Amino acid sequence: MHDNNLRRTTNIREVMPNASFRHSSLFTWNFLSTLNAGKWFVQFKPFYNMKPLSEADKEKARNQMIPKLSDLLEFAQKEKKFVIFDLNIPPPKHPLRKTFVRRVVSVILDSQIEQHLIYWLTAFDRMYVKKKAPGFQQVGRLYSIERLTKENISKINVDYKKLFYNGLRDYKAANININLYIVNEPWLYSLAWCSRIHSVTTDNIQLLRQINHPYFFMVSWLPRLFFQVWYSGSLCN
Repeated sequence: MHDNNLRRTTNIREVMPNASFRHSSLFTWNFLSTLNAGKWFVQFKPFYNMKPLSEADKEKARNQMIPKLSDLLEFAQKEKKFVIFDLNIPPPKHPLRKTFVRRVVSVILDSQIEQHLIYWLTAFDRMYVKKKAPGFQQVGRLYSIERLTKENISKINVDYKKLFYNGLRDYKAANININLYIVNEPWLYSLAWCSRIHSVTTDNIQLLRQINHPYFFMVSWLPRLFFQVWYSGSLCN
């Protein structure tokens, strides 16, 4: 449900093809609750390096419907799992365009989930969220240290490419808690580990969960460089 429309992750093209490009927030829940949200999961592998599903899992996936946010929160509370999600602003003229954050916060609070399990990413109306739900863990993007300090944010959720390009040292020095996405390769997970990154988001949990120590790799040009240095030193001697 990460897209602006429902074409990729539901069967809306079969049910209502003329409306398939309409923004997903413009449909009523009565309609959304009728859509199949699992067939695509079987037809196209949604996760990196995903293993084939068993027939039982395929059957289960084919019958999935769109879950409510309250369903997710209930599951997270039961399993004591953290919840982190993107929340996009509705399109112009949507009735909740200016109040969507407050509506979502209301749903979360009504669910009775422990507030510390919510990682709140959305910057829109953040002051209201802090006041209404002080237990939410406020998470920023790759903002400047000055902005993070001013807004009293000690956690960031960032693309690993942007973080390592812009410099990790300053954020570590400022004691900023860092979550990296999307980390799928063992070498990248090892780099995050050795960099003392606090957490990562991955589509390859089956592989990464098996790693209990960092992997070290030698890139292709290093052996040649080592030989050249060794050979030059031998000639000098």
